Amino acid sequence: MKIIEYILEKKMNYYKYMVGLILSLMMSILMATDMLPAPSGVSPCGDTITVINPEFVWDYSGKDDNAADTYRIRVSKDAGFSSFLENNTDGSQSHCGDNEGVDCWTSVTSNPSYSGFSFELGTYYWQARAGTKTVGEIDGKGGGWSDVCDFTVEEASEEEEEEELTA
Repeated sequence: MKIIEYILEKKMNYYKYMVGLILSLMMSILMATDMLPAPSGVSPCGDTITVINPEFVWDYSGKDDNAADTYRIRVSKDAGFSSFLENNTDGSQSHCGDNEGVDCWTSVTSNPSYSGFSFELGTYYWQARAGTKTVGEIDGKGGGWSDVCDFTVEEASEEEEEEELTA
């Protein structure tokens, strides 16, 4: 009887150890992948604009351990960002693959704004995320993505063109 109790006690200790180990690993994974908060207050969002190279702006509230020194922006004609390649098993940074400048645009900046893309008329979707030199674009990881925002580029009306000329 004591042998059975001994074996059961050892098995219980083993199971407790395994559960603790699994929980610890899960917490480590969650902390590593989402240690930086997602940017907020993104603009343009739901806007119709007439400039082909808009300025993208976002707010980032990470402080101290969550401070960002890089940001990645991605823009796509597809709300699901299907052309964006994020899992860099080859060691490269996140990128748009062969669709760069066709239906996917991405860049890294040190400021919470970016205006280096030009677009044709149409509707586009975009997001930004924060990164650091240790958990940033170097290893393909970063904080959470901001909410997806859309904007539409339309031709300027005659009135808007006249206002630009007189300004």
